[in-house]
Amino acid sequence: MLFGFVKYFWRDAVARVRKAKRQELLEARVSGVDVAGLGISPLAGHTLVQWAGCLTERDFHAICQVTPFILYDLVPADCMRAWTALSRMVPLIWQPVIEDSRAHLVELGLTIDHCLDCMLKWTPRWFNKTKFHILLHLTEHIRQLGPTILFATEGFMSFNAVMCAKSVHSNRHAPSRDIALAFAQSNRVHHLMSGGAFQQVPAQSSRVDEGGVGPGASHVADMPQLPPLGTVWRQASMHTLAMIPSSKTVMSYLSFREERKGAVGMCSSPYPERLAG
Repeated sequence: MLFGFVKYFWRDAVARVRKAKRQELLEARVSGVDVAGLGISPLAGHTLVQWAGCLTERDFHAICQVTPFILYDLVPADCMRAWTALSRMVPLIWQPVIEDSRAHLVELGLTIDHCLDCMLKWTPRWFNKTKFHILLHLTEHIRQLGPTILFATEGFMSFNAVMCAKSVHSNRHAPSRDIALAFAQSNRVHHLMSGGAFQQVPAQSSRVDEGGVGPGASHVADMPQLPPLGTVWRQASMHTLAMIPSSKTVMSYLSFREERKGAVGMCSSPYPERLAG
């Protein structure tokens, strides 16, 4: 949730700098800022500015800490005050350990209110998003659940890459359907390559029977039906299944683990043997 604010702010700042044709200056400042005290690697200014719309949580974590030192004369005063308030709020939210919860929550509540005031004076265009409303309840969440690192949702954003990979060949007209079909196909391949079997059902006629009830009737479709006579169970051939152990790429794609065989040996006790006598 928190890095959503940084994403909105950073994209807006980069757009302003590009419009003013000062992108090279911003890239030089980002690359030249000293991050030795943050315990992170030097920042790649060209990447963070050129690809502002494709950054990750790690990038936003660094940006929110150094931005007040690089945007001081590149954005309007109201925007700069909002950035400063945001950079002050971020460390208070991401505290791994809270010694005095009462004092911390009071300070955090005041900081959140100040940050929202600065954002509102700058621009209200993002206040229709749920993140801004959740921010008002953050102190109560910390009081009930502990530090935010225990219930942060940013870790689950890594699954976005899985969803994007399944929609590469989509025409974007029905992306949810295309993604669901892609996952279903992956499950079918995984089932077959695991040695699973499937039913090969013989073709049936769709002719309406004498009672006037056809296979398309709703009350018949809802009833559990037994497999028709002549159903054959089939599996992938042995040559196909033999491809899996010989290719680490296939095993990685299908999430198969390499079989580990334990070495034959002896088990000895670390304690000296005691003889009764």
